[in-house]
Amino acid sequence: MPRRWSSSSGGDYAFTQDQAFFAIRLGGQAAVSFEHMEQIEKDTTLGHRWWSAEELEATDETVFPEDLAVILRKITAVE
Repeated sequence: MPRRWSSSSGGDYAFTQDQAFFAIRLGGQAAVSFEHMEQIEKDTTLGHRWWSAEELEATDETVFPEDLAVILRKITAVE
């Protein structure tokens, strides 16, 4: 399981994160709920979507971590 530590700040918040990355294969669409998130998580989550490694590599959007496509390929190659 890829894992890393990260620190950043944004708005009124400073973050120190212990990040763990998992991949789960889903058949079709999966519902996502923010219901059980803490308020700080809700305040700093702009949205969500599912991405393929190819989409991550091709996007002009800002994605963190910057090597997320590489991480995704490593995780899905272990199956």
